[in-house]
Amino acid sequence: MRSFSLSVAAAFVALTLGACDNAPDQPAEPAWPPPLDRQDSRTWFDRPINLDGVDPVWSGEIRRTTITVSPAGEPPLGFPHAAPAVTGGDAAYRTTAADGTVMELNLRSLWCAILPTDAVRPFTVELRLTPPGGETRTLRGCAAQTTYRYRADQPPAS
Repeated sequence: MRSFSLSVAAAFVALTLGACDNAPDQPAEPAWPPPLDRQDSRTWFDRPINLDGVDPVWSGEIRRTTITVSPAGEPPLGFPHAAPAVTGGDAAYRTTAADGTVMELNLRSLWCAILPTDAVRPFTVELRLTPPGGETRTLRGCAAQTTYRYRADQPPAS
């Protein structure tokens, strides 16, 4: 009886594996999220960009003439727009507010998820704010063009 059970099990495995080999070729699912085209990402820095972060919660925006940062519970900080130094698909902004606060904003072309939401953005943000005579505060988050919004489980329409 024991050899019969082993024979049946061996036959089942052989049939199962054989069925896998005869399956029709199917195209592979595309990787998600898709990789960023580092050349195309240069054009991102000429358009309005939204910034988002958690822990602590903050938001910001890069516009044609200003860069605004709004830490939760604090008044927004406004900075004059400075042309970024662009290297590959990354950008670094450095500018100073009227009150002397220095802002260093780095955007890296790495996919970024805003947790606990399901939002995915194409840029990772590191923002450093240094008030005159004060201590530097670092905020981290994600960035995307103002029109670039989707959830991780729903790719943008192509």
